[in-house]
Amino acid sequence: MPAVSMSTKAASPSLERYKSLREKLASADLDAFLVLSGDAHNSEMPSARDKRLKAISGFSGSAGSALIAAEGVDLALEDAQGGLVVTDGRYTIQAAQELDSSAWGIRITGTGAPTMSGYVATALGGGSKRVGVDASTLPIQSLDDLQKALGDHKLVPIPTADNPLDEVWEGRPNPPTAPAYVHPVEYAGVGVTEKIATLRKQLNDAGASAYVASDLMEVCWLLNIRGADVDNTPVCMSFAVVTEEQVRLYIDTAKVSSEEVDGHLKASGVTVHDYHEVYADVKELAADGVKFWLDPGTTSVAIKQAAGEGAVVKASPVAVPKARKNDKEMQGMQEAHVRDGAAMARTLSWLEAAVEGGEDISELDLCAKTESLRAQDPKFKMLSFDTISASGPNGAITHYRVTEETNRKLCPDELFLMDSGAQYTDGTTDVTRTMSFMKSPPAEHIASCTAVLKGHILLASASFPPGTTGYQLDVLARAPLWKLGMDYAHGTGHGVGASLGVHEGPFSISPRPGNMTPLEEGMVSSIEPGYYVADQYGIRIENLVRVVEEEFPGKMHQKVLSFQPLTLIPWQKRLIDATMLNNEEIDYINAYHQRVWDEVSPLLQGKGDEKALAWLKDSTSPLKA
Repeated sequence: MPAVSMSTKAASPSLERYKSLREKLASADLDAFLVLSGDAHNSEMPSARDKRLKAISGFSGSAGSALIAAEGVDLALEDAQGGLVVTDGRYTIQAAQELDSSAWGIRITGTGAPTMSGYVATALGGGSKRVGVDASTLPIQSLDDLQKALGDHKLVPIPTADNPLDEVWEGRPNPPTAPAYVHPVEYAGVGVTEKIATLRKQLNDAGASAYVASDLMEVCWLLNIRGADVDNTPVCMSFAVVTEEQVRLYIDTAKVSSEEVDGHLKASGVTVHDYHEVYADVKELAADGVKFWLDPGTTSVAIKQAAGEGAVVKASPVAVPKARKNDKEMQGMQEAHVRDGAAMARTLSWLEAAVEGGEDISELDLCAKTESLRAQDPKFKMLSFDTISASGPNGAITHYRVTEETNRKLCPDELFLMDSGAQYTDGTTDVTRTMSFMKSPPAEHIASCTAVLKGHILLASASFPPGTTGYQLDVLARAPLWKLGMDYAHGTGHGVGASLGVHEGPFSISPRPGNMTPLEEGMVSSIEPGYYVADQYGIRIENLVRVVEEEFPGKMHQKVLSFQPLTLIPWQKRLIDATMLNNEEIDYINAYHQRVWDEVSPLLQGKGDEKALAWLKDSTSPLKA
C-alpha cells in the first residue's frame, strides 16, 4: 500500500531508544529486530512494563508490530530507512499522528492487503538477514507465519533476558504488584475443582497430560481469581499449569498471600510458584514424559521450546467454556448492564443539557464524568478500557485516546462519539453511542447514522443455525452501508468476558476469514458497525448482545441461534431518519427502547435523578414512521 502521510516530530524518548537499539543491533549479530505489541501472555493490553511497541516507537495502538533495522542496514521502504510499523485499519490515522516520519514507515493490514509477516518480508528486501524476536512475546502461530513468509531470511527467537530493547529502555516501569482477589462462585457460577475436572477430561480425550494456560483471562477464569495488574482488565500476571495430578499457579507470590486468596487456592488444590519458574518447570515436566497441550494463539515460543517437540499444539480447551457464560455469569452480565444503563443515562442526560446549554465541556471532562458516575456503583472495579471521547474530527480516529494535547471542546455543530465501558464484580460492559447536540442535525449526519443503525439492526435481529461463524454474519452489518457506498475498516464484533477482558475470543465477527470458530449459545458479542470521514466525524453504534438458542422440533434446523441485547442505552432519535427504515426496523427500535425504559427507569427514582429519568423517558418514546 502507499505510504501513510506523517509529520516529523520533535525528539522523544521513543526516538532516542530507536536510535540506541539500531546501534545495539549492529553489534549483536542481528540485521533487524521485531517488536510485537503483546507480552508473554499475548495480551492485547499489556501492563506498562511490557508495552515495548510504544516504548520503541511511540505508537500506542493495541495492535501492531515494529521492525527495526540495525545501524547500517536499510529496509526496502520508500518512506523510511530504519523502521516499519504494521498495524490495522483501526489505527491508520492514529499511527500517522504518533509516529515520527524520519524513523518509521507505516503499513496497514486488512482485507485484500498483505499480512504483518508479508510486510516484514518485503521490508527486509533481498539477501538473507537475521531477524531477532523475543521468544516470550512471539505466539506459536505467529512463528509459523513468519518463518513461511521470510523465506531466505532467518528468524532468531531469543530469550527475554537477552532482549536488546529492554537493555536500552531506561526508566522501564517495574512489574505490577496489585494483589489478587477471589472471584466468588456466586458470580463465577462454577467452582475451580469442577472446571479442572472438565479440563482434565479434555486433556485425556486429546491424548495430552497437561495444559499450560498462558492467557491471563484463562488463568483467572479457571482459578476464580481476579486482579489489577493490567489497566482495564481485572487479571493477574500469571501462568497456570494443569497436570493429571497438580494445578500450579505461577505468580508473584506476594499477590496471593492474603488469608482469603491463600485459603481459596489451597481449598481448590492449587499450589503457588514463582512467576519466572514456569519455563524451567515446564521443561522439567516434559523431560519426565508429560505431554503438554499448547494453544498456538496465546502460548509463546519460549513455552513451546520448554515443552518440547512432543507437545500437542491446538486451540485452547478453555477458550470456548470461558466464552459460553453459565447461568450465574449471564445473570451477572445482565444485572451489570442494567446498572450501567442507569449510569449512562445520568451521563448522557447531563452531557446533552450541558453542551446544548452552552457550557464549555471538553473530551476529558466527559471522560472524568462518566467514570465518576459509574464508580458510584458498589460493584465497580475499573473502566473496561480508556473511554473514547471523540468530538468532531477526532471521531474519525477509530480508537482515539484523548490527551491534554488533543483535547477538544465539544461543539454543538459537531458529531460526538463516545465508546466506553466498565468492569464490575458481576460483569463487563462496552457501549458506543454517537450524538448530535443540534436540534436539527445536517442531513448527511442523519443519513450516515441511520445507515449504520440499519446495519446494526440487520445483524442484531438475525437468526442463524448452529455452526455459523462471525465471518458468515459480518456482511449483514455492512450491507446497508454498501448500498450507499459506505464501509468501515474494522471488525463488526468481538467477544466479551464476564468480569474479564472486554475483548475475548475465541470467535469474532469480521470480514477476515481466518477465524472460523462458530458462535454458540451463551457467548457474548459486540455488534458495532461504523462510518468514518477523515478530518470530519466518526459514527459507531455498539451494543453487547448474548447468543440465545430456540428449538424448532422436526424442522431442518432443529435449533436456531439469535441475539438478545445486553446493553440498555437509547439511540439518539434526532440522528435517525425514519423514512430510511422499514416497519421491522422501526418495530425493533421501539421494542428495544421500551425494554430500556422498563429495566433502567426503576434505578432512576432517587433524589437527583429527575433529569436523567426525564431524559430517558423522552429518549425511549416511540419512533414514528
